[in-house]
Amino acid sequence: MKYRINNKTIFVISPTIQFIVYMLIGFLFLFICRSALQPYKQTLASFTNSKGALLEIISTIPFVFTYLTIIYFVFNAITRIKEIEFNEENLIFKGTIKTILNKRSIKKIYFFENLINENTYRIVFATENNKYSLNFMEKKIVNKIRDYFELSESMRIYSEKKNEQKKIYKL
Repeated sequence: MKYRINNKTIFVISPTIQFIVYMLIGFLFLFICRSALQPYKQTLASFTNSKGALLEIISTIPFVFTYLTIIYFVFNAITRIKEIEFNEENLIFKGTIKTILNKRSIKKIYFFENLINENTYRIVFATENNKYSLNFMEKKIVNKIRDYFELSESMRIYSEKKNEQKKIYKL
């Protein structure tokens, strides 16, 4: 059974690893830009009438914003999904990248719910090696995932914070 997804839904494979990779790429990008700008620093200093830390900030800010804009568009292009397909053996996420999750390989499912407006904003599928995060999905998708995995109240463990509730289901 296939379900069409709204445009806001994103699917992230190994969110922690992706964060570290993007952070390292950012430091490398900033280092290269600073090295390329080094011969022109005196000209920039005389033009802006600045020196020291202010000169560093003025010379770095445009590259930081450029990097963040590039990463935003790349991340959105890679993580957007258009369709989720549920079949007997697999859960298939179709978007820019097609990801197939074997139903038996999933060990835990985490539902993160906002207690103020009572909606699920994130679902994490944990396998032995990876975590797959589904964010900003519609309520019908959340219900379909609960039905697909046959999640019951006896399988659930609660963890509650200020405005967030985490429900953990061990499969």
